[in-house]
Amino acid sequence: MKRLTWQEAHEVSIVCYLSQQGIFPVYSSCRGQEYHYHSPIRQDDDTPSFHVNVVKNKWHDKGLGIGGDSIDLVAEHQNLTRSQACHWLSDSGLYQGNYVPEHPTIQHHRYWSDKNRKKSNRLTYDFPHKDGHPKSSRPFAELEGTTRFRIEAIQHLQHPVLLQYLTYRKINPEIAKKYGLQEISYYLVDVPDSEYFALTWRNASDGYELNHRSDKKSFKACLGYKDITVINLQPNNKLAVFEGMLDFLAYLTHYQIHDFQSSAVILNSLSLKQKLLEIIKQYTPSQVYLFLDNDREGKKATAELLEQLTVPAQDRSNLYAGYKDFNEFLIQTSKNAL
Repeated sequence: MKRLTWQEAHEVSIVCYLSQQGIFPVYSSCRGQEYHYHSPIRQDDDTPSFHVNVVKNKWHDKGLGIGGDSIDLVAEHQNLTRSQACHWLSDSGLYQGNYVPEHPTIQHHRYWSDKNRKKSNRLTYDFPHKDGHPKSSRPFAELEGTTRFRIEAIQHLQHPVLLQYLTYRKINPEIAKKYGLQEISYYLVDVPDSEYFALTWRNASDGYELNHRSDKKSFKACLGYKDITVINLQPNNKLAVFEGMLDFLAYLTHYQIHDFQSSAVILNSLSLKQKLLEIIKQYTPSQVYLFLDNDREGKKATAELLEQLTVPAQDRSNLYAGYKDFNEFLIQTSKNAL
């Protein structure tokens, strides 16, 4: 393999390197030109103080007071000399030619907010505490908090970082788009200069479930009311039940299912088991298949559902035995297949 020159190694995208390592930004600023991460080169960075300028392809760690280019980052992150870091980048396959800004469309406000737009073009939500909302109008749905936020855009999945995140999760993006995965850009009203983005899908109460990754942990939340998500729900159909949307999409990806004929319910939270029982009572599926997590809570929920269900049901968690969930199974087995 041809060794990269110093200039070529310098041009390797920092954002792509971090994505390859499973490290994704928490939010952006400066109209998308700055990405903010939890620091990958030091511990206990509670506030995202590691910044990447995607136009200049430079990074800066405020906590350490250091920064540089992609070679410097690889050297710091993997404890290598600059020469060794350059060789590592040569073998990484990340070099794509002369560097261009990672996301040039961001500079034209395609993904992030344009503060000069009229407020009427935005969606602002100011949810009260759940006790202040008539419970009868949204049975089983609960507010996760009292966060005030403004949605700038919900659109087809196309953000490069989010597509890189799906690649990291080994999920087929075309399947994901077909079954309702979108991208959302929003900001918290109390922190208007921090522009957040995430994978999103709508739930049954018109809330938006979110999933992204920062540092080494997945970020999950809901803007609005927490509720289940239903897919192709039909009476007397087979019904598959998953805890999270990415597990459902991992299942479709693993079995290369592009046209899902059965019904599915994404719980989005184990606390919504009761709503699942109500749906099963209403739609009377011919068979229920449970794909819940292989942790203590998931096993407990599976046992409780099997005891309460009045239709034929099976626990299918044996398909990913030894792994927390179907997506973890897909990630690990895909790595082993390489």
